[in-house]
Amino acid sequence: MGCDELIKMWAEDQKIDENDIGHECSKVSQLHVKYWEIYMKEYKSSRAFEYRLSYERSQKYDYYKNDAPELLTTKDEILRKVDSDPYICEQKILYAEQESKVALLEDIIKIINNRSYLLNTMVSYLKFQRGD
Repeated sequence: MGCDELIKMWAEDQKIDENDIGHECSKVSQLHVKYWEIYMKEYKSSRAFEYRLSYERSQKYDYYKNDAPELLTTKDEILRKVDSDPYICEQKILYAEQESKVALLEDIIKIINNRSYLLNTMVSYLKFQRGD
């Protein structure tokens, strides 16, 4: 699931039916569970990406240090070569995308946590409008 899909899903889920505030209050816990499940899956995947990238960088470092056809003498040369390796660059992009999904989900969960306060404010405002 990509960020675009998450944004579309949240765009639908975040809508509040002002005519049925009671139902919206009951949806808060459902939304919380739904997005926490997604978050945990994506967070686990993010950590796996991080560890895999670290391992791959280590493997590439060893390759460029010992087995590369060109002679690289300093640590900086080797690290520069590792960081510019096409496979490592591709993995960094995938890791960054995964981190973006995790950050988006963290923000969505914060919004869900504040949703109860928003609904309470809406109820107070409706009471105010009616003169209660």
